[in-house]
Amino acid sequence: MANPTLAMIPSGYKAGKVYSVLPVNGDGDFTTFTRAGQATRVNQSGFIETVDANIPRLDYTNGGCPVLLLEDQKVNNLTYSDDFNNWTKTNITTTTNTTLSPSGDASADTITRNSTAASYVNKSFTKEDEDSFEMTLSVFVKKNVGDFFAIRAQGIYPHRVDTLFQFSNETLTSSESGNGNFSFISASFTKYSNDWYRLNVSFETDEAATLTTLFSPRSLSGQVDSTDLASDSSVFIWGAQCEYDSLTSYIKTTTVVQTRLKETCKDGGNSVLFNGNYQSELLNPLRLRSTYFENLQGTTDILNSFLCDGVLTYGSTMFVDLQKSLKDRTLGRISISDSSTSNAVVISKKTNNSQFYLFITRANGDIVAEITTNVDYDVRNKIAISWEVDNFKFYVNGFLVHTVTSGETPIDLNAFAFNGSNESLFNFFGEINTVQYYNSSLQNLEIEEYYAHKETESGIIKVIVHVNVKVKMVFEPEKDLDRLSKYLSNVDEKKDFYPNSFDKDGRPIFDDWILFHFGMEFNESKQKIENTEFYDFFPEDANFRRMKAAHNNGYT
Repeated sequence: MANPTLAMIPSGYKAGKVYSVLPVNGDGDFTTFTRAGQATRVNQSGFIETVDANIPRLDYTNGGCPVLLLEDQKVNNLTYSDDFNNWTKTNITTTTNTTLSPSGDASADTITRNSTAASYVNKSFTKEDEDSFEMTLSVFVKKNVGDFFAIRAQGIYPHRVDTLFQFSNETLTSSESGNGNFSFISASFTKYSNDWYRLNVSFETDEAATLTTLFSPRSLSGQVDSTDLASDSSVFIWGAQCEYDSLTSYIKTTTVVQTRLKETCKDGGNSVLFNGNYQSELLNPLRLRSTYFENLQGTTDILNSFLCDGVLTYGSTMFVDLQKSLKDRTLGRISISDSSTSNAVVISKKTNNSQFYLFITRANGDIVAEITTNVDYDVRNKIAISWEVDNFKFYVNGFLVHTVTSGETPIDLNAFAFNGSNESLFNFFGEINTVQYYNSSLQNLEIEEYYAHKETESGIIKVIVHVNVKVKMVFEPEKDLDRLSKYLSNVDEKKDFYPNSFDKDGRPIFDDWILFHFGMEFNESKQKIENTEFYDFFPEDANFRRMKAAHNNGYT
């Protein structure tokens, strides 16, 4: 596959900007990143740290390579999120700052039972209104004495959700009470360094004005307020959070609730990069272009066959590798556009369901191609859209899910963005592993000739195709510029016929036709090309033909 024209793999940033990996001259950088306040991330050492306003968050929660973390505005409704001495205690002793927390400092507390009777810490808050909401309760815990830790979220008693974590086998079990007024949605955990776990449970609340959260260390399985055989069970605890909708990064609170403001990331690339006249700074980029490719004897487009095998890239392509929570209610769009809705290539999350809406608009915002496809938001998804005149394709996790064979392509594209035209509705929030754009639509491509024969016994049609492709390659700069100058001064254009030249930096440039040879098989029953194989290529072929033509015209 050709090198991408733009690639953002989270690695570099500064205030207000996320750097692209390609192109190396910075034309692909996302130059607008905003968040009007602090936020937390997991750094490369595995600790939670606070970053200042407008600093992009490269998050290492899952270890390995970071993701670009983009989140909506959220509120932690629990005050004293890491100071449990200020929580209400029932048969619990609290010891503050007893061990290293997930943030790497000695800010984690220990809560210890002092009775076999119901023992827990709890904190209540007033909901936004008395409607039913989807909410998520989370907390960081580490095993000390006892194998269990119980969580409860409670509205109008007995309306509640109970969740129990067992350290030894890392399992979460949940139950609900309240005749459906308080319903369980999901529960999960993330393991952090130094044996910390972040537990979270999502649930639908009832119409109570107040929500109460409760935590309890236990030696046996059971609910928060049930008795226990041991009176000394304890856990290390830190970072409690209760928020509307889905789980997000930790928001520290003290005496009052705290809000993390939403993030916007946009303005990646420029009009030159997205509209075909861009000169990459990569060494040896293979640039292939074509306006149209006729079917061979009515069969499937030959290029489609070896493109699928990753030999060439067909059409301009937007590719994203991301993860987005199902429970995030925002539409969430990722787009390359003309900064309006008139011309755009868009990946959009559907509201409140597990679907992506992929579409392309042209001119006045008229939809050229579109598809709604089911996905699992709770895992990584790889989505690609390619476009060329009369050829639009949509891919999800490696599978071609939709093709449109007529229509004009969008024009005047100038910006890659994690939002749509209305930032209040369309900001994309999630984890971004990589984004790539390929401006490698095949142009100036010609089928020079082909040969086909049918094997009698197998019935397989063997095809050999010779394809001429206009290729531009840029090589490493010549270090000996004096020698280069001497060489160029002695070049006889009439004799050498070489169109190759050197740029101002002394880099040799090949800009000419190359003859490619491919072998393939045509399956008559399936009416498609199969088993494509690259044989060879001949960069000197075009020069040979020019010399032959000159000879035939009388040049000696």
